[in-house]
Amino acid sequence: MTVQPSAAPAAVDRHAPWRDRVACKAAAAHAPHHAPGVNAGGAGPSGGAPLSRKPDAGARRAAAAALGAEGWRALLARVAAAADAALPAADLDPASAPPDPGPAPHHAAGALVGRGPPPASTKHDPQHAAIVAAAAAAGVLTSPDERGLLIVEIGAGRGYLGAAAACVRRSAALALIERNTVRNKADRHLRHRRLLRVRADAADVDVAALRVPAPAVRAAKVPAPAVVEVEAEVAAADTCSCTPSLPAHTHVAIVGKHLCGAATDLALVAALRLAARADPPTLAGVAIAPCCHHACCWGDYVGRRAFLEAGFSAQEFELVAFASTWATAGHAARRPACRGDGGDAPAGGGNGPTGLPLAERADGGADAKRLLDGCRAAALRAAGLTATVRAYVRDAGVTGENRLLAAVWPV
Repeated sequence: MTVQPSAAPAAVDRHAPWRDRVACKAAAAHAPHHAPGVNAGGAGPSGGAPLSRKPDAGARRAAAAALGAEGWRALLARVAAAADAALPAADLDPASAPPDPGPAPHHAAGALVGRGPPPASTKHDPQHAAIVAAAAAAGVLTSPDERGLLIVEIGAGRGYLGAAAACVRRSAALALIERNTVRNKADRHLRHRRLLRVRADAADVDVAALRVPAPAVRAAKVPAPAVVEVEAEVAAADTCSCTPSLPAHTHVAIVGKHLCGAATDLALVAALRLAARADPPTLAGVAIAPCCHHACCWGDYVGRRAFLEAGFSAQEFELVAFASTWATAGHAARRPACRGDGGDAPAGGGNGPTGLPLAERADGGADAKRLLDGCRAAALRAAGLTATVRAYVRDAGVTGENRLLAAVWPV
């Protein structure tokens, strides 16, 4: 019996995924909301210093070492006085936070597609619930017409904070902005929602130009996710031709959890740009939980004017940002309280040869964070908004970055 030779396997184009990524990035550059650097540059005068957008860790450590222990004590005394004026420490007392609001509302997201609750860790779930409850109570998620409200989560990651906020405002649209690729996204649990995921840097997204498509139905029974990845907008016209968009949103609420350093300032600049608009969409409110203040940079910092008016220079900003890392120095050893403990905590612990014991550095770092956030709030107030910075969860063990910066229009 003659054996017929098998057909040769089809050639595999190993370069196809690479070409697809290049095409997607090229298409994303033509998206209507793509505006390079639109949220960069911070706000306020430069103070005669270069507006650098990248912290120079080496220069900061050298300046910290050159200042010496007595120089640091003098600087931290000024920082404490300015921080008390800009943001009283009592506002950040966990005991002043609202009561525990219970389970995060993104448990309702699973019900929208007939599934159980989406996964949420015991660490992040209470934070999502508390942030959404505080934002709703402050009026950040308020709009005259809920269908005209767009909730934007900046630095979204998997997007569960945005999902929680969208489940409180069921008729609102949701946009998730994240520059990195992530897995286990909340998008899969929001199949009936108007949802747009944008993979881009927060500095380059014009929030006012975001357009969220209406949910598209591909099958007879199960609605498909109304998710548009910016990377996948290669054939945007064909994709959306059968998915007509709803009327453009009229109000935008910006939320974010633990936006590192300058990312908080990029989000606040986006909020200020919306607040300055005379035509829709305008700002409904903003609620950001900042973190990683050492990653702040003078070029993007939104509180430059208030910082300079407090009597500090642009060069001292670098030292204040450097000192902010000390807020969690000796975190396990010195908590629940070390302020005013007479320096009983052990010395040492890195962060440069400042010559200060750990307890002094921890207190100074907490003051530095308060000053930086207080100046951010002052920038929002200068734009006519009512801004507050408060602890948002009562259990101090949930997060070391227990502060929420919220701003809305005065009633």
